[in-house]
Amino acid sequence: MCLGGRYLDKTVLTKGELRRIKCEVVSLHGADDLAVPFRKAAIPLADAIPQADLICLADCGHGPAFDQPDKFLDVARRLFG
Repeated sequence: MCLGGRYLDKTVLTKGELRRIKCEVVSLHGADDLAVPFRKAAIPLADAIPQADLICLADCGHGPAFDQPDKFLDVARRLFG
């Protein structure tokens, strides 16, 4: 195991912990994210958080703020006002 893996493992929440999240959650994810694939990562995560909204950005990889800055800012403005 690499040293970084030890620390990343500590950031993983169980499904039970995710279900207990009560605040508003908006997840913005790139459709073309190769590092963290949308269908394998974002959808299961959003499914585990009862009140989560999931937004998939087309023509976007791992960095929505860089790949689709206008769409990213639009979502941020709607969320934060």
